[in-house]
Amino acid sequence: CAYMVSLPTLLVLTAAVIVSIFFVERFRSTRMDSKGNLSLLDSLYASLLNTAVIIIFNFLYVEVAKFLNDREFYRTDTEYTNALILKTFVFQFVNSYLPLFYLAFWPDKRQTGPMRMRQLFIQLISILGI
Repeated sequence: CAYMVSLPTLLVLTAAVIVSIFFVERFRSTRMDSKGNLSLLDSLYASLLNTAVIIIFNFLYVEVAKFLNDREFYRTDTEYTNALILKTFVFQFVNSYLPLFYLAFWPDKRQTGPMRMRQLFIQLISILGI
């Protein structure tokens, strides 16, 4: 079956994305004061760091997906292309939007609603702007 190698690879790289999100959020939380406030510059640094990680993982996974697809045997070019699109889409969706879900739904307990929305807005602008 073609997914015997592709699925575990996708899961391992998704776990790496989760770990990278954890480290970026750890950086963000260490820069907060006791009230949960984060300066605009620190929030921008964390968002740009997260965006850089997203870009690197997207590039890495496209290369891995091409490598895996080349090793799998598809009967037609359409099957090959569909498999490549599916692998790439699923990973890039998780990679690009998981940080936003994390910021929106699992925030630091010290943060207030407006601070959380500002960080979410900065993260979204940095992802979509680059």
